[in-house]
Amino acid sequence: MAFYDLYYDLADQLNDTAIDNLTRCKKWINWTLRDLTNLYDFEELQDSVSTTASSYDFNRLSKITASTTIRLSSDSALDTGITATIFGYNLAGGTRTYLTENVAINGTATASSTSSFSVIDRIELAETVGNITISDGADALGTILPGETLIANDFEKVIKIDASGDVKPISVRDRLLQFPGDADFDDKYYSIKGSVVTFYNLGGATPTIYYQRKHPLLIEDYDETPLRVTDSDIVDAAWAGWGLRFEDESDGSQWKAAYKAKLQEIVADSIVGDDLIPRVRMYRRR
Repeated sequence: MAFYDLYYDLADQLNDTAIDNLTRCKKWINWTLRDLTNLYDFEELQDSVSTTASSYDFNRLSKITASTTIRLSSDSALDTGITATIFGYNLAGGTRTYLTENVAINGTATASSTSSFSVIDRIELAETVGNITISDGADALGTILPGETLIANDFEKVIKIDASGDVKPISVRDRLLQFPGDADFDDKYYSIKGSVVTFYNLGGATPTIYYQRKHPLLIEDYDETPLRVTDSDIVDAAWAGWGLRFEDESDGSQWKAAYKAKLQEIVADSIVGDDLIPRVRMYRRR
């Protein structure tokens, strides 16, 4: 079901399809989807990346410090006629406006968005020959590498790392205490600090990181969630969690319990057998 159907059905359930309520329902659908994926590691949001470097930073896009147009350029003249779609939003006067814009890459020449963005959620495009530089005109914000079709700060957590065999996780503290020197390692290890994953003693093997992504923001009416979840369940959860709260702010305890129960019901329906216990994480409210 498209984003429009989700938020309009929610507004219809609240008996209010006015523009201001449709705007609220858009936020509530997105909040519900992100809360849902905080509870369960859905396979639809799992991905992998390989690197030949000694570390990998999942924070691929720098934060924008002021509302600005986004500029894209390639270091290869062969990258022409490729459309990059920028997803994000603009903040102005306390109002958040969600935006999606297509920008046609024109080789080494700079192509600019017509809209100003305050936050970039992600950029999607077809594979390129060269490196695509993203900037705000003054500073570089990130680089899309050849072969990549998505750049986003959507990292949630590492599932596992393989480098011709499993790579063991180790905390930064234990790494310093147990293996103070690179020659001290007795196996393949990795540590995580913030968004950076660092590898140790891989013996020249190329690591592949399998990781969980955050749910992307739904912005355009035709956007769809990647989750294989019943659409009416998403609408019902958003209604229980946000619609009821909006209609009766004094009903705090009941709406929270109903919201949590509905999210857990969706998770339970998505799980087969005894996989429930290890994969459901502690519920986190925003």
